[in-house]
Amino acid sequence: MPAIRTICAGAAACILASCGGTGDLADAVGLALSEYAVVDLATGTVSTRTQIADLLSNPQYKDRFLVFREVSPGTQGIGSAPGGFGSQADEVQSTASHGRLYLAVFELTQGQWTRIAGTTPWTSTPASLSGTADGGKPALGLSRDLITPVLATSGGIGYSFRLPSPGEW
Repeated sequence: MPAIRTICAGAAACILASCGGTGDLADAVGLALSEYAVVDLATGTVSTRTQIADLLSNPQYKDRFLVFREVSPGTQGIGSAPGGFGSQADEVQSTASHGRLYLAVFELTQGQWTRIAGTTPWTSTPASLSGTADGGKPALGLSRDLITPVLATSGGIGYSFRLPSPGEW
């Protein structure tokens, strides 16, 4: 299996990026040619696919699996044009580049966070703000301080995790 780096941004998004490494050539080629990468949180395996027909209808993709879609390498402008809609007086335009990434298709859900971290931080959030716990709902109550140690240990599924850089966002 090629070395994989997963980047998670709180409950909002995750990115899975190949970082080279050594492993099976067929797996590396499969990841290189695939539009989707699917991490099975129960087994820690990654499968690659060119399409996922039941992506929107299969609830397992918001519980047992993390589904990522390829984002090709590129460079993007950051910041608004001076005088443009939403621009700030002190805003400076710049650019950011990134390599090939796999961006999560869905927000990180309560079910996925529980599988990765084994915790349920949303239970300490008032029900009036969070509603009832539901594995398919977005994970709430996650802070950078809570996420960072979990990402460092990869939740025991065999992949390393990190938050995205500002340029990757």
